Amino acid sequence: MADIFRDINEGLLEIFPDIGDMPMTTETRLGDIPDWDSMSAVNFQGFLEQRFGISVPQELLSEEVSIKDVISFVTEPAAMEKTT
Repeated sequence: MADIFRDINEGLLEIFPDIGDMPMTTETRLGDIPDWDSMSAVNFQGFLEQRFGISVPQELLSEEVSIKDVISFVTEPAAMEKTT
């Protein structure tokens, strides 16, 4: 899980270089990221799909979703699809 968390943080830093000082935890919600919007969600979706080789539903990347939720989807996509 720590490796996935690190990879996700690196991806977020690529998309949002200005969040370098923002403390990121698994409880951080995507909506807590400054300038998070639908275009950011699309960019992050592309990053996740490329990095982890999975298809990510757009609704998984709403403002209320935490990094922990994203990690859960990356590790067990089928389980998360049942809840979305």
